[in-house]
Amino acid sequence: MVVLGVIILIVVAVVAVIIVRQGGDPVALDLPGFDVDTTAAGVFGIGAACALLALLGLALMVGGVRRSNRRRKEVKQLRREAESQPATSTRDTSRDSGGPPARSGGGTGKSTRTSPGTRSDGGDTDHRTSAPRD
Repeated sequence: MVVLGVIILIVVAVVAVIIVRQGGDPVALDLPGFDVDTTAAGVFGIGAACALLALLGLALMVGGVRRSNRRRKEVKQLRREAESQPATSTRDTSRDSGGPPARSGGGTGKSTRTSPGTRSDGGDTDHRTSAPRD
């Protein structure tokens, strides 16, 4: 396969050199909205640039698909590992007991209000430690 690829690249290079050297004939392109006067070599160059941009776009798409597949496999593996390990509780005990959130203030009788999802010591209790879902 590598040899075939090298042969194709050599043929493409030879054709490109021939077109650029002998492509001095004027060409008029009638595009919607405007006309372009160029040479055959110019048309070839525009085509080559478009082909390179298309290859770049395809390479970016393939790279993105590979990265997302790799990430999906990693998440599955992490889920399997998390399921196989015994569960440990990291929750705040005041939320689990169903009672009011813990108060701060050192027992002075002052009530400190906290917004839902936050502890009085500034920590966040809405954060979950489970694996992400797809």
